[in-house]
Amino acid sequence: MYVMNCYMLPLGLCDDMHQLCAGFWWGDSEEKNKIHWRSWERLCVPKKEGGMGFKNLHWFNKAMLAKQSWRLLQNPNSLIARLYKAIYFPNGEYLIAGLGNTPSFSWRSIVEARQVLVQGLRWQVGNGEHIEIWNHNSIPDVYPRGPSSPPPYDAPRFVEELIDPITRSWDLPPPPLVDSYKAVWKATWDAKVPSKVALHAWKTAVNILPTRVGLSTKGYNGEMGCLLCLHTLENSLHVFADCPYAQEVWHRAGLQLPTGPSDNFIDWFLGVINSLTKEQIARCLMLLWGIWKNRNSQLWEHKRQHASEAVLLTMGWYEEFKKVNVQPTEIRRQLVTWTRLQENWVKVNCNGAFQPATRKGGARVVIRDANGDFQVGAARPLPLVTSPFHAELMALKEGINLAVALQHEQVLFESDCSLLVQALHSTEPDLSTMSMLLDEIRLMLQNHGGYRINYVPREANTVAHGFASQ
Repeated sequence: MYVMNCYMLPLGLCDDMHQLCAGFWWGDSEEKNKIHWRSWERLCVPKKEGGMGFKNLHWFNKAMLAKQSWRLLQNPNSLIARLYKAIYFPNGEYLIAGLGNTPSFSWRSIVEARQVLVQGLRWQVGNGEHIEIWNHNSIPDVYPRGPSSPPPYDAPRFVEELIDPITRSWDLPPPPLVDSYKAVWKATWDAKVPSKVALHAWKTAVNILPTRVGLSTKGYNGEMGCLLCLHTLENSLHVFADCPYAQEVWHRAGLQLPTGPSDNFIDWFLGVINSLTKEQIARCLMLLWGIWKNRNSQLWEHKRQHASEAVLLTMGWYEEFKKVNVQPTEIRRQLVTWTRLQENWVKVNCNGAFQPATRKGGARVVIRDANGDFQVGAARPLPLVTSPFHAELMALKEGINLAVALQHEQVLFESDCSLLVQALHSTEPDLSTMSMLLDEIRLMLQNHGGYRINYVPREANTVAHGFASQ
């Protein structure tokens, strides 16, 4: 890790280490190499996008070196930054500096990885007067970018021309991004089931399960029919959805699954997930494992469980797993309630809500006096928010503005977002996309000496939370 933080490792060395990791993952030994069902690059994709989240060492190396680029930009007066500037770009800027005549290995490594940083840099919009719409990346997205379409003839030039001068809001919000299978990955990895059960469901969803059709893509040329019925092709969709044995399992388990036509397993599975509760999804994953285990017993041991027996044994394992790993619902949490204040103080409870699909949210504020009696409440929609944290910040800002308008001087603000309270109390420089909004809120609090902010659990913020979620 230390070396990767300073120098670019040879690509061949990274590839050798990837091969060792892949061999370990698929179970290779000195006597026999197993089938590698998926490339290492695809296994390195994050879990929420359908991979296993392993690290690509070459890109991880580049990311480590890109952090050094960021330090050079953020700390231009540091010793190493002044040294590099004196040697390699005495009259220019780091982002456009070249290698020079005799670059050191460390400088060559940092420059090689600099493009990673450049691809992630964007302008953070304040008043927008210096940001060029078509030439500067300023849109917060999966990757920072500018508008994707070319500018029309009479297009505005600067971002400030896109901001309403009175409301300080955007004229038109960008359309939301949609990942059609995001629900599959989230449901699979969030399910409270044994790890190997979740891994089995992932393998099935990404189509690397060793069914007979799957094995045929790796050189198998034997029987292709289903082991449990007379169907001529055994693929994942048939084994778990169309096979009469699987349908009997779902029926015995009391799960009503979608029966419409599907072209592949993952589309069928997406429909299943969208129609079930979290508890039912966990049971579904367990039964996927049970069906596959029975199929393998038929293949290798010529033993076959009746569908009712498979359900009984699989659900019995699931219940034992829950007893050990899932906190019982009978355990009652200590109730946290709204607490009273000193005389002449008021309490402002704030909460924000966020809808990822539409990038819309809501801000809700409730003000009570020292005795807990309701004084005033406020609510407003948030037409464009980028995250739950953004919605919480906007809700707090709304609460501060309301307290100022009502001329309250001794105010305790409460939020059930611990990240928000920690960020406001932190003295470390904030480099997130919310840094300008955080600075604005800090200044608002500092300008009123009697304003304080605390974190409270959601149980003590139920009124504001309930309003915001509506």
